[in-house]
Order: sequence, then C-alpha cells, then structure tokens
Amino acid sequence: MASLGEEKMRNILCFVAFGILSLVFDEMSLIAAQDFLAGSRIATSNVIIAIALPVLIVKIFAPWFIQKCSFLSKTILVVLLFIAGLVVLVTVEEVRGHLAGVSIVESGVSLSELTFLSLTAFYNQVTVSAFVAGIGLASLLAPLYYTSK
Repeated sequence: MASLGEEKMRNILCFVAFGILSLVFDEMSLIAAQDFLAGSRIATSNVIIAIALPVLIVKIFAPWFIQKCSFLSKTILVVLLFIAGLVVLVTVEEVRGHLAGVSIVESGVSLSELTFLSLTAFYNQVTVSAFVAGIGLASLLAPLYYTSK
C-alpha cells in the first residue's frame, strides 16, 4: 500500500471523477423533476420514489452477489445503466417513461457508489476523501450545468 505522499495524483483525480460521475446524474434528476413533470398531474413526490426505490433495492440486494463480479464488469454495468437511463429520459416523451429513465439512472448511481467506494480499499485512504470530494463537486456542478444557458 502506498503512503499518502506516494499516492499517484492520477489515482486521486480518477476517484474525484468517479465521485462526480456517480452523483451528477442523481442531482440532475432532482433538478429536472419539475421540467419533465410540467403539464402532468403526477406529483413531484413520484420522482422521489423513482429515485429512492431503485437505490433501496440495489443497496439491499447487490452486496449478496456483487463481490463475485470483477470491477471491470461492474463498471461496464454502471456505464450501461447510465446510458440506458439517459436514452430513455431523452427519447421517451411520456412522463411515466421519464420516471422509468430516472429509476434506471438511479440504479446506476447506487451501483456506482458501491463499486467505486469498494475500489478505494485497494488504494490509500486519500482516495476515499477524493471520492467524497467528487460527490460534493457533483452537488455543485449538476445545478450549474443544468441551469446554464
């Protein structure tokens, strides 16, 4: 295990990027909720349910089998969930489709948190801080990105 001074800056920056990518879609889903619910009778609380339910399911059931998969396969699954959720959000015009897209993205968000946080065990403690810093940056960058003109 490398000491703090020997931890490569590349590793630290990668974990910051993992943190940003893990939560930026979650934050954007919350911010965009009113936009894709506009004109419908569906309550905003349904977006919260569409976010919370997949997170709950993944975080309850994934630990039972996630250790049997390689980090590469878990990362590929995370990327595929993000892409699939974003494609559904962009292409489907019905509000229920948007809620399904949010749920798919949130499944990727929760799986990415489990995957990348467990990956920090192979690196120095600073990578955990870098991952958490990336999550914090996502909370700042997502609203700025979504609301920028």
